[in-house]
Amino acid sequence: RMARHALSHDIPVLVEKPLTMDVREARTLQALALDRGVPMLVDHVYLYHPAYRALRGELRGRRPLTIVGTAGNDGPLRPDTPVLWDYGPHDVAMCLDLVGETPTRVNAKRLDRRAVGAAVGETIELRLEFSSGGKAELGLSNLLRNRTRLLSVRTGSELLVFDDSGETKLYREPVGASGQRQAIPYVAEPPLTVAIREFGEAIVTRRPDERSIELAVEVVAVLARCAAALKQAS
Repeated sequence: RMARHALSHDIPVLVEKPLTMDVREARTLQALALDRGVPMLVDHVYLYHPAYRALRGELRGRRPLTIVGTAGNDGPLRPDTPVLWDYGPHDVAMCLDLVGETPTRVNAKRLDRRAVGAAVGETIELRLEFSSGGKAELGLSNLLRNRTRLLSVRTGSELLVFDDSGETKLYREPVGASGQRQAIPYVAEPPLTVAIREFGEAIVTRRPDERSIELAVEVVAVLARCAAALKQAS
């Protein structure tokens, strides 16, 4: 409601991820932003991480064959937000951004679910398949012992790895040769700083980023399909 009110009054908005938890609401905000020409940026913060952007640059137009991601922590346990909608937007956004298309098939499986005080802890697995032949497998959990944010992208004979929870944030290694890491240089900068700077630039130019908004809507649509799969399996 706040985003809709702001856009209706031509006020640019920076929205926390996900854009919404409902596809129809997401499409409504998209149409409003584009029709009125008002900048709207969704803070899928890892899309603005310099290490992730360097990884995307390393692809040089190649499509990923497989993407494997693991994300989570010991919490947070949010009574009103499942793991799917808490951790999922980041990883799904990176996958869609790297592959450049919407998945043709989506599946989701709950591996663990337990009460933790008044909240619920979960571990889930998402599988996305793309028409280009690419696949993504994502593990999400708020029941891990330590914070983890790892995205491994395979292209041919090498892996490009973005490890935001490790000392070396970005490296490459030959497939099947674990330990033979080669760090990939990038200019470090807080991702939120990058996001806010680009939001400011959009405000100055008064140009909504159509692709960025469409990606945010696609993320909501994919997560909604995953939620439906989890509900059907329960």
